[in-house]
Amino acid sequence: MRGAWLEAGGVLVEAGRFFLRHYAVVFGFGVVASIQRFLAVGGDERFAFADSAGGELVTALWCSP
Repeated sequence: MRGAWLEAGGVLVEAGRFFLRHYAVVFGFGVVASIQRFLAVGGDERFAFADSAGGELVTALWCSP
Protein backbone atom coordinates (compact mmCIF):
# COMPACT_ATOMS: atom_id res chain seq x y z
CA MET A 1 0.00 0.00 0.00
CA ARG A 2 2.87 2.35 0.83
CA GLY A 3 4.36 1.76 -2.62
CA ALA A 4 1.13 2.78 -4.28
CA TRP A 5 1.06 6.06 -2.33
CA LEU A 6 4.68 6.77 -3.27
CA GLU A 7 3.94 6.10 -6.92
CA ALA A 8 0.85 8.33 -6.82
CA GLY A 9 2.92 11.09 -5.23
CA GLY A 10 5.58 10.71 -7.92
CA VAL A 11 2.98 10.96 -10.66
CA LEU A 12 1.55 14.09 -9.05
CA VAL A 13 5.00 15.69 -8.89
CA GLU A 14 5.68 14.86 -12.56
CA ALA A 15 2.29 16.26 -13.58
CA GLY A 16 3.07 19.47 -11.71
CA ARG A 17 6.44 19.76 -13.43
CA PHE A 18 4.83 19.20 -16.83
CA PHE A 19 2.20 21.83 -16.09
CA LEU A 20 4.80 24.40 -15.05
CA ARG A 21 7.09 23.65 -18.01
CA HIS A 22 4.27 23.88 -20.55
CA TYR A 23 2.05 26.43 -18.83
CA ALA A 24 1.44 28.52 -21.97
CA VAL A 25 0.28 25.50 -23.99
CA VAL A 26 -1.96 24.17 -21.21
CA PHE A 27 -3.42 27.65 -20.68
CA GLY A 28 -3.98 28.14 -24.43
CA PHE A 29 -5.92 24.90 -24.81
CA GLY A 30 -8.03 25.80 -21.81
CA VAL A 31 -8.81 29.24 -23.19
CA VAL A 32 -10.00 27.90 -26.55
CA ALA A 33 -12.32 25.36 -24.92
CA SER A 34 -13.58 27.94 -22.41
CA ILE A 35 -14.42 30.45 -25.14
CA GLN A 36 -16.32 27.79 -27.08
CA ARG A 37 -18.33 26.83 -23.98
CA PHE A 38 -19.00 30.48 -23.12
CA LEU A 39 -20.32 31.16 -26.63
CA ALA A 40 -22.36 27.94 -26.62
CA VAL A 41 -24.26 28.85 -23.47
CA GLY A 42 -24.38 32.60 -24.18
CA GLY A 43 -27.62 32.26 -26.09
CA ASP A 44 -26.94 34.93 -28.71
CA GLU A 45 -27.97 33.93 -32.25
CA ARG A 46 -24.68 35.17 -33.70
CA PHE A 47 -22.89 32.37 -31.86
CA ALA A 48 -25.35 29.56 -32.55
CA PHE A 49 -22.58 27.60 -34.32
CA ALA A 50 -20.76 27.16 -31.00
CA ASP A 51 -23.66 25.15 -29.59
CA SER A 52 -23.59 22.65 -32.45
CA ALA A 53 -21.26 19.98 -33.73
CA GLY A 54 -19.45 22.73 -35.65
CA GLY A 55 -18.35 24.42 -32.45
CA GLU A 56 -17.18 21.14 -31.00
CA LEU A 57 -15.30 20.35 -34.20
CA VAL A 58 -13.55 23.73 -34.25
CA THR A 59 -12.51 23.25 -30.63
CA ALA A 60 -11.30 19.70 -31.26
CA LEU A 61 -9.29 20.71 -34.32
CA TRP A 62 -7.78 23.73 -32.58
CA CYS A 63 -6.78 21.74 -29.49
CA SER A 64 -5.45 18.65 -31.26
CA PRO A 65 -1.68 18.38 -31.61
